[in-house]
Amino acid sequence: MNRNSLQLFSLLGVTITLVLHIVELATNLKQSLALTHLMFEWLPLYLVWGAMLAISYQQWQPQKRKKPPLGIS
Repeated sequence: MNRNSLQLFSLLGVTITLVLHIVELATNLKQSLALTHLMFEWLPLYLVWGAMLAISYQQWQPQKRKKPPLGIS
């Protein structure tokens, strides 16, 4: 998977998770505000999608070429 595809996939995943979380908050506010519900249902999803997003931005950075030492060609 190339960098652009991974970034798009990660952004799409974070966006869908956020939208689903907002919809759940709007429809079932009492249960959705429980700390255990957040920790066991939503936090792992946010962590995984966030890690994928971080990897997509940090991986595949262009490598800087080092100049060879003088006298060696």
